Formats: sequence, C-alpha cells, structure tokens
Amino acid sequence: MVGRKLAPGLWRQSACFAAAFAALALALVALWLALRGANAQAVGEARQVVAEVDGEPVVEREFRTFLAERRADTMAYFRTTYGADPNRPGFWTAAFGERQEVPLEKAKADAMRELVRVKAQLLVARDAGVTHDIAYESILRRMEQENRERKERLAKGEVIFGLQQYTEKTYVHYTLANWLLEVRKKWAADRAAFADEELRAFYEREKDARFKMPDTISVRKLSVVYGKDGGPDAFTEAQALQEIGRLRAGLADRDAFERMADGIRAQGNARFCEASYTFHSGARKTDLDLNGPLLAAAEPLEAGQISAPFHEPDSSRFSIALVMDRTVHGYEPFEQMAPMVRELLAERKLEALVEERASAAKVTVRRDVFDRIAIE
Repeated sequence: MVGRKLAPGLWRQSACFAAAFAALALALVALWLALRGANAQAVGEARQVVAEVDGEPVVEREFRTFLAERRADTMAYFRTTYGADPNRPGFWTAAFGERQEVPLEKAKADAMRELVRVKAQLLVARDAGVTHDIAYESILRRMEQENRERKERLAKGEVIFGLQQYTEKTYVHYTLANWLLEVRKKWAADRAAFADEELRAFYEREKDARFKMPDTISVRKLSVVYGKDGGPDAFTEAQALQEIGRLRAGLADRDAFERMADGIRAQGNARFCEASYTFHSGARKTDLDLNGPLLAAAEPLEAGQISAPFHEPDSSRFSIALVMDRTVHGYEPFEQMAPMVRELLAERKLEALVEERASAAKVTVRRDVFDRIAIE
C-alpha cells in the first residue's frame, strides 16, 4: 500500500514545528548547563580557602559565617566612634577618622582574629585525641544530622534540651565546648598529667578563694519596719531609712547594741524588731536564699562589730547587725579537694595552651579570595 503524500502546506508546518521544538530543547539544555555551572561555581567558591591557620584551612563559607556575626558590632563601633550612618550608601568601604578605619576591613580583621582562636581550639582538641576530623564541612554535616534528629523528635512531641535548631555559628561553638570539656576531663583523669607538687602548690595559692570552709556566724539583728507591717503608725520607706541611720549613729559598741535590742524587744513596738540567727558552715546556700542581705552584711565582720544599715526589701525593713560570735573552720583538706584541683589545673592548662597556640599561629591569607569578600 502506498502512503499518501502530505500537501506542501502541511510539510512546511511540520518542518517549522520540528525546528521550534529542537530550538526549545537546545535552550532548555543550555539553561540546565548554565544553572548547573553556576551552582557548581557557587559551591566551589564556598569551599575556596580564604586563609590557613597552622596549615588548617579556613574556607569561604566558614569565613562568611563569622564575618556576618561581626556586622552589628562593626556598625555600632563606627556609629559610636565616628558618628557614622551605617545605612548610608558606601558605608562599608568608606574611611573614617584620623586612622582612616574602614568598616569592611575592621569587620574582616575581627572575624579572622576570632577564627584564629577557634582554629587554635580545634587543633588542641585534635592533638589531644578527642576528635580526628576538624574540617568545617565535617562539622556542618554533623550539624545537619543533629538538626534533622531534633526536628523529628519535636514532631513526635518529645522533649529536647537546648536549641530547637542550630545555626552554623552556634553549632561550631557547641561542638567546641563539648570537645574542650572532653580534653579537660581527659587531662584531669590522667594521674601523670600533674605532679603532686604542682597540685599542692595550686591548692595553697587558691585555698583562700576556693577551699575555705564558711565560718559559723552568730548574729543579732535590729530592724526598722516600714509599710503595712509596721502597724497603724508605720514609717514610710524613706522614714525607716532615716530612722535606722539615726539608731546606728548612736551605737558605739556591742554593749550599746544589745541594750537597744533588749529595749526594743521589751517594748513590743511593731515599727521596730530584733532577732537572732546562726549561720552554720554547711548551710550557706540555704542561708543565702533565706537571709541573703543579713549574711552579706555579717560575712566581713569580726565578733563584736556592727554592720552599716542594709535593706531587706522582701520583708520591708532596714536593719543593722551585730556579730555575736564567729567560729573559724579552716580549709577543706587537700586530699578531698585533689580531684577538683586536677580539674581546675586542667582548665588553666587548656586556656594557656589555646592562648599560646593562637598567639603563635602562622596565618596565611589568600588575598585574591579574602579581598573580594564583602558584607551584603
């Protein structure tokens, strides 16, 4: 069977349609290739190395994350220091003051300074053996996994601790904090990390600030009450403050205080009151919660001394205190405090090592990448 021939007009229409379809297909392919190339270029730029800190790379995405955090501080600095308007066009590249400070340059320098310290911490953590991979991309992969898990747990109605989702900057610091804590624990648990002489020397240097046991303090207090608790003739707050000042001025010694307190107790006047307390060595936290202002007033005094007037707003009164007796309990024994001393020494050692590493770091900046980075 012989096929029918198309009319010349139909042939022309079919040819035009085919040509148009081919052109459209080519355009779509070109667009796809362009988008793919642009995406690859963007990914490549994000991975470009901006600088190296002791050989450890700072990639562009990492640098931009830290640079973005400097934006607000930099704007505030130039607004306060030079009266600059950060919203004015050209602000980021303008020079200000005699030193010709440029906002973009300052922000980038501050971001790099922070990154040098972060890299120093990461290198210390790696050298201590608590992690083997400190690359920024690896940290981001862990962040994405952590965020997925948190999102799934929230969707199930489960309780999570901390942030619902981490940003790049918050996750970097979260990761660093955990790694550095592991370093401190590792050093503190290592019996060979610190000599006994070093532990004892640290204990002696720090014992007054850290290991002194609280004294037992017996106190007698005299108060002037204001407001509704003072009865129908109650003082105002200002009057109560004036009255306690007048009473304190008339007290020369312990005997005078006790005579006045005894007289107030005998009168039963609601505007004045007296009370006695004993703060025991092992109950300081409870005492601070219940009688913080009184304990703070009595703590620095020796037996027989009288405090200056102090305010107790929770009970609407102004008071003065006499330390009746004080028993000194000395220091917590070194043997019991040795584990804490190890932890404190490990913390000091870590801080010193990070500072030393950051200060001595060899920083190599790739100017072609660094110079083209701007703040949006």
